[in-house]
Amino acid sequence: MKMTNYKRLWIIWLCLPFFGIILGCGDQTDSADDASDAVADEGGLAKPLTYTGFTSEEFPPIQCPSQNLVAGAECTGKYCDNMALDCIPTSAGYGSSSWSTYFSEEGNNSRICGNGQWVTGLRCSGKYCDNISLLCTQITGKTVGACTWSAAYSEESGPYTSPPGYYVRGAQCTGSYCDNVSYYSCKLN
Repeated sequence: MKMTNYKRLWIIWLCLPFFGIILGCGDQTDSADDASDAVADEGGLAKPLTYTGFTSEEFPPIQCPSQNLVAGAECTGKYCDNMALDCIPTSAGYGSSSWSTYFSEEGNNSRICGNGQWVTGLRCSGKYCDNISLLCTQITGKTVGACTWSAAYSEESGPYTSPPGYYVRGAQCTGSYCDNVSYYSCKLN
């Protein structure tokens, strides 16, 4: 029986996952030993990056697990359409949470969580995730230290990572469809 090129390709395609597992070529994103995939937590220890899934205007909001704060963000797609958050475990206590009003590059282009609140989630509306709302959560047993604004990040610049021990408390948009986002990060004392 003669095998066509189409059948050979189909067999190879079906066998690739099997050979990837045997040869160790599978997903290696869970490696906590890789320094490029880690950031320092509030105690200076290396922690693996723990990104949420991506969200956009057509998807539900994203939120960090309890006892986690946002220490970074990433976006992909045209105009930073798809956004994800890097959630890092902390020893902070959680209080109540509420969503900020939406903001974009037009008008008031930023939001900062209220006194003692930190960002723990994000949602979008409008074309290309043009309007952003932050989930602000009251943190107990900790205080806000020094704060700083980051440079603007977009899909062309790669992910944003807060300095060690700093977590996101706000964000600001510039560029069409909120394409460039700066993050307001503060030291968690």
